[in-house]
Amino acid sequence: MFNILFGEIMAENKKSFVLYCDLIHTIEKLPDDKAGLLLKHLFRYVNDKDPITDDLIVEIAFEPIKHQLKRDLSKWDDKIDRLTEQGRLGGIKSGEARALKRKQNEAKASKNEANEPVNVNVNVNVNDTVNVNDINNINNWFLDFENGNQIIEIARINNLTVDFVKNKLLEFRAKAELEYPNYNKFVSHFKNWLNKNKVNMDKKEYKLYCANGPVYFTLTEDELIEMKKSGYYKEEHEI
Repeated sequence: MFNILFGEIMAENKKSFVLYCDLIHTIEKLPDDKAGLLLKHLFRYVNDKDPITDDLIVEIAFEPIKHQLKRDLSKWDDKIDRLTEQGRLGGIKSGEARALKRKQNEAKASKNEANEPVNVNVNVNVNDTVNVNDINNINNWFLDFENGNQIIEIARINNLTVDFVKNKLLEFRAKAELEYPNYNKFVSHFKNWLNKNKVNMDKKEYKLYCANGPVYFTLTEDELIEMKKSGYYKEEHEI
């Protein structure tokens, strides 16, 4: 696998993504013009351009790549959470060490003032690169929204199933901002994003298998038939 570097994309402060060498098995099966379209589609996606293609072959070829990018992004988010927590704990330890040093200095100075009380005030200030409170707020808002009544109402208004909206909420997680002024702004952002990213409800989710393992697609029956014609993707009972 190899890293590709580019501008600010996909997640705040994330400037690269990974392409895996076994992708060549898919690329080699594509005509050169389709491979070029696939590459353009990929870079538009990782730069948050929300690309849409009418070319079924490009859409099919990109689907496993998109799922891999999402899995890698999830790992990135986990890494950020770990670094945030380590930074928070490191800041606390550093603050405690400074406070102890101040206390020792004040105790030493007080020896010359036996009749004066010694008051030691310990203040620990933790400054993390990533605002822990903001991250906690976002996580709590996602949980509250997913398990609340608003998601049911949004599904009803848009003539969608609740499960469908919850699945789209998982996709939205990669697009959401790290900070919102309040919960209502967070919900409003999701509504607007959902309106632009709804798919035809005639489509269903299929689990297909290829050389890289199982991949999930949202397809119509005609699209499923067309995809299986290539011989690269198969349903479980056809393996």
